[in-house]
This record gives sequence, structure tokens and C-alpha cells, in this order.
Amino acid sequence: TASSVVNGSLSPSHPETVTVSINKSEYEDFLPHRSTQPSTSTVMIDIAMSLDTIPHDI
Repeated sequence: TASSVVNGSLSPSHPETVTVSINKSEYEDFLPHRSTQPSTSTVMIDIAMSLDTIPHDI
């Protein structure tokens, strides 16, 4: 549900942000215990780090 809200509030003129929202869905898929994030900034940072090294936090 979180990815849907983010995807709906973001403009299509930012393909970068759209990609982040998609990755966020997959990111929360294999990390369900981190679904509740304190802020969107933390989510984006977490995703950026996970994209570099996915098995880093696991």
C-alpha cells in the first residue's frame, strides 16, 4: 500500500522517483519487518544502499 501511495503522489516527470517507488515495493517484499519506516528519506536512503549491496543488511 505504501508504494501505491508514493506512486500516486509523485509526478511522471520524475522517472527516478518512480523507479525508487518500484524498488521500494520489492525492497519491502523481502524485508517485511522494515515496512514501517520513520520517514520517506530513510526509505530512499535504505533503498539506495540496498541497490548497491542487497545482501548487506541481511
